[in-house]
Formats: sequence, C-alpha cells, structure tokens
Amino acid sequence: MELARFVEAWLELARVDLAIRFLPYRRWRHWLESEGEVRPSSAAPVAFCVRAVERAARRHYADMNCLRRSLALRRLLARRGVPSRLHLGVRPQGGEIEAHAWVSSGGTVLNDTADVAERYAELGREGWEEALARNPVVKES
Repeated sequence: MELARFVEAWLELARVDLAIRFLPYRRWRHWLESEGEVRPSSAAPVAFCVRAVERAARRHYADMNCLRRSLALRRLLARRGVPSRLHLGVRPQGGEIEAHAWVSSGGTVLNDTADVAERYAELGREGWEEALARNPVVKES
C-alpha cells in the first residue's frame, strides 16, 4: 500500500512538473483553485498523502519545489475526496522576494509548520493569479 502511494505521488509530481514547464499557465491554473474545507475525520488518508508526496519529492528526477509538491498533494487529496486549500505567500529575503506555497485542510497546515502564515505574507487570489500569469518562475523556497 505504501509503495502504491509513493508511485502515485511520484507520477503526480512528474505530471505537475511537466505541466508547469511546458504548458501555458492557463492550462494548469485550475489546479490552484481552492476547494471547500475538509471534516477532521479524514486524517489518515491526509497523513499518508503528505508523507507520500514528501518521500517521492526527495527521490525525483528534478527538484520538486514547494509549488510542485503542494499541487501534487492537492491532487492526491482530491482523488480521495479530501478538500484542501492552496496558499501562496511571499517574504523579503536578501534583497529579493521569496515565494512559498503550502496546503491546508480543515484549518490545519499539512505540508509545512503551523507558523508558516506568520513567516510569509499570504497573497490574495488576485495577487498570485497576476504574479503567476506574468512570471511563473519566481524564486521559491
């Protein structure tokens, strides 16, 4: 079972990576849209999905940054009927702007520490839609 989730996560990361690299933003931007919040009873599949994506990302053909990992996680959760929300935030870092993506479900941050929203200023949907449409290659943490 764990191997099957690892393979599923690895393939989803590849799909997300290839879409971001080679398809126009308009073709994959629907992956960024938020879904409703999940009821707390779905904790087991959520934890399995988070672990599978993180393990697969560490063993992938390319660096799977936070945006790719977060999109892959959301897609795995959606397959299991677990709604989630993608968050995009920014912070100044050494004279540059550093961007970061993370996923929450049921009010709980899934693939980062609980204080991530304190470390990054979360962008509203209009802000990140515009930023990604103009420049999808922002330096990400």
